[in-house]
Amino acid sequence: FANLSLVKDSSVILTSPVVVDNNGTGGNSPYYDARHPKIALRSSTEAVILFQAKPTQDNVYRPYIARITLSSNTATLASVREVTGFPSGDLTTGNIEDLSFGIVTSNNTARIAFGGRSAIGTDPFQVYYTRVGLDNATVVGTPIQLSSLDNTVGLRPLPSLRLDTLNRSHIAWAVDDSIFGTAPIYYAMV
Repeated sequence: FANLSLVKDSSVILTSPVVVDNNGTGGNSPYYDARHPKIALRSSTEAVILFQAKPTQDNVYRPYIARITLSSNTATLASVREVTGFPSGDLTTGNIEDLSFGIVTSNNTARIAFGGRSAIGTDPFQVYYTRVGLDNATVVGTPIQLSSLDNTVGLRPLPSLRLDTLNRSHIAWAVDDSIFGTAPIYYAMV
């Protein structure tokens, strides 16, 4: 506040909060128990929120994509969709949690790193990477398991993903020391 070179202005523009519909109206996917939202700008007129929630017919966490349209100082919900298209197996029936993502605007996909495990309980999470179409919320191809070594899994790996200027994904995650006693951090580039 003491810096006299800063522009002085007494106005703050506040956009009214927008409810990310969870009851399935208007073609949106219903959900409950949402948590851990992450946000990125797809363009100057659209924000994308990635979060985990439970579908109304299930008790495991799944990823959801919400798209918000921005116009002047107004935000409007465009859609909420559960991410679908995971291949059969643990990712179809188990928990998908702790999402981190970036957007590649050249092909309208989200690059997502996440933790996945077969069931609720004490099984360690594997760390995966996948691409998801922003317009249809569908997995593109087959997710890549990054934690392929026994000692690269964790009870809460909390993967973090960042894109570079060439749209390469850089992913880091933690291994819980209660499993192996060492608690290292791992890194992968896709």
